[in-house]
Amino acid sequence: MDKSIFSLWKTEETLPLFQQIKQNMDLKLIGFDFQPSSKESLLLDFLESVDIEFTLKFKENIYKVDEKIIGWYRNIGKYKAVGKKVPKDVSISFQRNKKELFNLITQISIELETWKEEFLRKNLYVPYIVMQKILDNKRKFLDILGTKNGEYFKFRDQIMAENLEWICNTLYPNEKIIVWAHNTHIYKNIQSSFYSYKPMGSLMSPDLINQSYYLGLFMYEGSAALNNRSVYRLRKPPKRSLEDYLNHNLSQVSFLDFSSARPIESNNWIFNKTVIMESGTIQQVITPAEQLDGIFFTKKVSPPRYI
Repeated sequence: MDKSIFSLWKTEETLPLFQQIKQNMDLKLIGFDFQPSSKESLLLDFLESVDIEFTLKFKENIYKVDEKIIGWYRNIGKYKAVGKKVPKDVSISFQRNKKELFNLITQISIELETWKEEFLRKNLYVPYIVMQKILDNKRKFLDILGTKNGEYFKFRDQIMAENLEWICNTLYPNEKIIVWAHNTHIYKNIQSSFYSYKPMGSLMSPDLINQSYYLGLFMYEGSAALNNRSVYRLRKPPKRSLEDYLNHNLSQVSFLDFSSARPIESNNWIFNKTVIMESGTIQQVITPAEQLDGIFFTKKVSPPRYI
């Protein structure tokens, strides 16, 4: 958990999931976001697990790139997180350092290629292409980090879609894959969204969309937590909203599959524009059947218990 997900997901509620992943050799965990999610030098740890005698200088360069990228992510992110403009001196310093890091990443990538034959000889092709993919993601992250939030979020979903396609088609073409992401990242048929760009789920290839089952998570009442862990209360959903319809079910937790449903009078809301409460507070309008294949619904929620 410390080395794979953002700190807000390190909770008692998610711990059993990670325990199951650790105990079951058939379950593998891989990320598709290009943002740093941990302060650890994950690529360096990955290198240490590969049976290749990398030079000390190569490892030092890897560590330097990871350390600098995470540092800039935090330094710039603390302004963006509260909607403030990044100070000019910080922005100038970042642009100057970005060029140095680009050159260093290119140097690392070129040096990695010199070991390609040894990777192949030791049947380590997968680690090799994963490392090259990670370096490519670092370049893209640096390239977009200093931009405005709207542009950054749009680009982030595009890169997540590219990474997920790569994971499904190149890295694990014959595996069943569960994708864990926020509803706003996975809607599969958004033409123009609340954020004015297509989310990851809508950017996937038609072939992968057809092979996938899109499951949305929704809630009715209670309290939740923001990314900064501050607790907030959910707003009451309006009449004839998705949450209002699902709340008529007596079960505290329910699952509604409409992937093969046909419109009738009682379920017209699934096939028409319907209000939803994004994150339990913001009203948006979607046509559920166009964006999802099913819904997992919890009547009452409470804030997570952080570890």
